[in-house]
Amino acid sequence: MTMILDKILGLIALLFFVGFLGIIIFSVKQPALIIVAALGIAMVAYDFWLQLFKENKGRY
Repeated sequence: MTMILDKILGLIALLFFVGFLGIIIFSVKQPALIIVAALGIAMVAYDFWLQLFKENKGRY
């Protein structure tokens, strides 16, 4: 049950992060900011993906 809750909370945090950066991107509209934000979102999404499908060999 705890693992499912961790995944749900991680997904919620990912969605809030993407939403926050999305607001900043549409407010500022600078190409460099869009690139940096896209890289940040990609790294966070990749980390979430790795945590989602890692083998359960302990907590960390």
